[in-house]
Formats: sequence, structure tokens, C-alpha cells
Amino acid sequence: MKKILCLAAALWFCGATVQAQDAQSVMNRYEERSGFNRVDPEKTVVMSRINVEAMGMQIPCTIIKAPQGRVRIEMTANGQTILIIVNGQQGWMSVPGMGVQTIPQEQLSQMVDQYDVISGLRWDSEDYDLELLDPVQQGGIEYQVVQAVSKIEGDPTGEMTVYFDALTGMPAFVEAQADVNGQKTPVKMTFEGYKTSGGMKYPSIIKTLVGGNMASSVSIDTIGVDYPVNDAMFARPQ
Repeated sequence: MKKILCLAAALWFCGATVQAQDAQSVMNRYEERSGFNRVDPEKTVVMSRINVEAMGMQIPCTIIKAPQGRVRIEMTANGQTILIIVNGQQGWMSVPGMGVQTIPQEQLSQMVDQYDVISGLRWDSEDYDLELLDPVQQGGIEYQVVQAVSKIEGDPTGEMTVYFDALTGMPAFVEAQADVNGQKTPVKMTFEGYKTSGGMKYPSIIKTLVGGNMASSVSIDTIGVDYPVNDAMFARPQ
């Protein structure tokens, strides 16, 4: 009996400490626990309500991301409602007092990616070269560390290091370098206040620090999938 108990303890210890053999297993665990693996960008409509705090401004946004490269963004800044629509082939921005402006064709894909909330929380092997680094301990917490190098040409993030809480499997923070006024400056993003809604788990607050100073804070109020849409929602604003 004693030998069996010792063997069981040894197996448990190995399973608890050797949680990941490669970077992809860390990502797979995260995708499963967050529920993001059930979101197919080619089929799923995602609605997000966020609030961006930057440069002393509060900017609430409602974002609807649909297949075929469609996106609808409603945001309020300085008391004015701004509407951005991309229908997959064309895009427009409606600003009070300035009418409807056409978004240049070369900016459409960037506009869609910039407001894709779930994509911003994923590091998949299609877009990144992934490498599992040695685990680290900080503040009594063990982190599984993955280096993610973007495959997308011209991606300003380039290379980043993602720290996953070894216990929960969720990302705690990301470290990277950014070019600020011609100098490499450390950038850190923290993911805080995880909550579950619509079958998905995601951070309720994402903070970005540049050179140790707070640059922005994004509060994610809601993420919902299979949001009902129609063609009129992606038509040119009047």
C-alpha cells in the first residue's frame, strides 16, 4: 500500500510541475479554458463592449466583428458619437460636423484587425512563431513563458513574451519592446480581473505601460458570440 501511495504521489507531482512540454500545449490549454477555441472568425459574429481610457479621455465603444471582414464600431468621444463601418470591401467613418468619409482601401484590413478584441487576446501558430521558454516565479506565482514572434510583415509588436499563470492557464502579462521616438522602449500589458460571460473567460481590464508609465487602460464589459446582424448594419452611413 505504501508503495502505491508513493507512486501516486510521484505521478501527481510530475503532472503538477511538468504542465507543458511545448509552446503549443500552453496555447491549447489557454484556448480551451478561455473558450476562444470555439470562436471561428469565418463563421462567428462577436460583439464587444469596451471602454478605453487614454490621454485623460474615456471612450466607450461597441464593436461588432462579423465574417467576411465586416466590422461596425460605435464610439463616443468628447460627447460625440463616431461611427466606423467596414463591409469587407469598403469602409466609412461618420463624424459629426464632418460628414461621411471614405476609409482608404489600404487601411481597411488594419482597421478590422485593430478592433478585433478576441484576436488581440490570441497568439496562434498561424500568425506567430512560438517558443516555450523556461518557467519563472514572481511574487510566489509560477509562470509558463512563451515567446511569440509575429509572422506578419510590418507588425509593430514584432516579438513579445507572454507569461501564463501556471495554475489557471490564463495570460497574466506580456512584455515587449516598442520603437518610441527612435528608441527601443519596454512595453508591458497586464490582464486583470478575469470574468466569464457567454461561455468565454477574458480579462475585464487590460492595462498598457510604456517605459513604466501608464499609457492606456481598456475595460472589457461584455463579449458575446453569435450576435444577430443584418446587411443594413454594414451599409454606408447616411
